[in-house]
Amino acid sequence: TNWGVADSNGDWLYECNYEYASPVNETTDVLLKTEKDTRVIDSKGIVQHILDNSYSEYKALGSDLVPVKNENDAWQYLSLDSKEFVGEEYKNCSSFVNDEAVVSDGKSWSLVDKKFKKVSDKKFSDVKLHSNGEFIGSDIMIASDKDGYHMYDEKGKAMNSFSAKEMDVCKGEYIAYQSDKGKWGFVDKKGKVVLKPVYDEAKSFSNGLAAVKTGDSLGFINDKFEEVIKAQFLDADYFSKNGVCLVSSYEKQFYFIKLRFV
Repeated sequence: TNWGVADSNGDWLYECNYEYASPVNETTDVLLKTEKDTRVIDSKGIVQHILDNSYSEYKALGSDLVPVKNENDAWQYLSLDSKEFVGEEYKNCSSFVNDEAVVSDGKSWSLVDKKFKKVSDKKFSDVKLHSNGEFIGSDIMIASDKDGYHMYDEKGKAMNSFSAKEMDVCKGEYIAYQSDKGKWGFVDKKGKVVLKPVYDEAKSFSNGLAAVKTGDSLGFINDKFEEVIKAQFLDADYFSKNGVCLVSSYEKQFYFIKLRFV
């Protein structure tokens, strides 16, 4: 029932001794909640801020403004300096990346800066958030409008003409997308289809591998679209830069696998 934090090698940064641990960013800054308070700890393990214990859910730190689910069950940004909320309440929002974030009023998503001024007039039907709350990966944001999902830069400008019924987040290599017929394939960051949809499910490539599903189980393929880890998992995440991935063989139970050669 307790939380901890593991690094990209799968080793413990903080063992499971906490009531809650926030998702982490690339530098592994984290919020750790104890019975007494919530502490903001930087990548060197130094406590930078101490917050009260009122909130149960956070997203990854991206600046001095951290997304918090408040007592109204809405998302709002908490200033680590003033310890007060700033800006409006949102139905959903992202962590800040390069001093920008995406926010949703429940009807559409918008790009804003740290003063909550719109960066672009473009509105999105949906924005794919990474599991830690960030909205962009490898300088690509995946978002949708009435024509489907597209690739955008951090200013909300379309990067190419590719569109799809559904897309996964970008993790740095080929991006998984779903066709109108329901199958999944892969597209590169320039919008060129590199594998037509053939899988029942797929996740984007990370560290040269992608989880794909045909039938009941997930396995992994390489960037030549060859199966390199046979289908055997109920669920699977993305490989870290050090070749570690969370997988599941039993419902609600995950464990690490690690590549022998990275």
